[in-house]
Amino acid sequence: MKSSPVVVALAEASLVTSSPRLTSNYWAFIHPNQDAPPQTYRLQRKEKNGWRLLLAASKATKEVLNFCAETQDDQAAVLEALKWLGIEGQIAPTPEGITLKVGDKSLVSKIIGGEKPKNK
Repeated sequence: MKSSPVVVALAEASLVTSSPRLTSNYWAFIHPNQDAPPQTYRLQRKEKNGWRLLLAASKATKEVLNFCAETQDDQAAVLEALKWLGIEGQIAPTPEGITLKVGDKSLVSKIIGGEKPKNK
């Protein structure tokens, strides 16, 4: 059975700290900042000529730092990434917006960061 692009990107990032950005609509990398929890992965999706952050979560601490999943495809990608990271979570619409529930913590989907298009 062929692995999904999300799983392939995360698996490649686990081996070499970053998956290739040109071969898929998904790019994953291990967060380089020292202030992030250990083994923090960031999963991003190609959007226009930049990248949108879908998930930032730690495989070691099982902590979700941020997520953005406004579409059904993004929600499926986030859930697949959480499963790969060993984190159990559920996504549901709430009055505040799309919400990810992990344990007793709830996060509302929000857009932050991401790689901006380069000016030429």
